[in-house]
Amino acid sequence: MVAGASSGLGAGFARLLAGAGANIVLGARRLDRLERLARELDAAGAQSLAVKLDVTDEASVVEAFDRAEARFGTVNSIVANAGMACAGRSTDTPLAGVRQVIDTILIGAYLVTREAARRLIASGSREREDGRIILIGSISAEQAHVGDAAYAASKAAIAHLAGC
Repeated sequence: MVAGASSGLGAGFARLLAGAGANIVLGARRLDRLERLARELDAAGAQSLAVKLDVTDEASVVEAFDRAEARFGTVNSIVANAGMACAGRSTDTPLAGVRQVIDTILIGAYLVTREAARRLIASGSREREDGRIILIGSISAEQAHVGDAAYAASKAAIAHLAGC
């Protein structure tokens, strides 16, 4: 499963995994883009499933995993990639924008990885050591740049979340 697969790095990760022979669950809010990518992957010989996924909504995360399991069985590799930015100096950035970035990057990664971990443990993947959860970080976690404080702070939090 690739969360945030509708464009950019997420779509690239999906193509890479499909090329390696994985079944792919594409998750994001923009279902039209996911369906287009799913057709591309399937035409190249992959098996994919596009699911509407809002990583900031716990019920949406659970439903995406339910749909993925119904099609492919336990999801054993997860790329938590959903993200966004709210460009601008922190003195000018509206709080709503900051919350949206934090909800998407940090809370979204938390909800996706928590649900993935619960299901991997329940399936016995932990004992077989065949489950993988990948969190996508950024150099901004180490080197914040003017104009992306919420993004940088969220990515720094992701680095710590990965160790928990």
